[in-house]
Amino acid sequence: MTHDPKTPQRGPAVTRRRAMTVMGVAAGLPWIGGAGRSDTALLYQWDGTSLGSPSRLLLYHHDRATASRIVGECAAEIERLERIFALYRTDSEITRLNRDGHIELPSVDLLTVLSR
Repeated sequence: MTHDPKTPQRGPAVTRRRAMTVMGVAAGLPWIGGAGRSDTALLYQWDGTSLGSPSRLLLYHHDRATASRIVGECAAEIERLERIFALYRTDSEITRLNRDGHIELPSVDLLTVLSR
């Protein structure tokens, strides 16, 4: 296969995991190195599953208690979203909707996604 110089080349495909990693790193940049503080930021890590895929959260922060709280809040949000959108969970809203054809009192998040 030859390359036509008039046709722009595309780089590697951006996967969902890659995009989430880039966004997470960009969001954490202000805290790397203590964000101008004299103390050093430490790495905090969470490994788990989100929507059936292995996931990792890396957080650099100078305060252990704050980092622990943030990681806990993120893990809780992942769990909340899984209760709505995880196709592999028999108790998720989307699975119940697919199975039963309707759902009583769907979450705002499910309604938003379905409406778009």
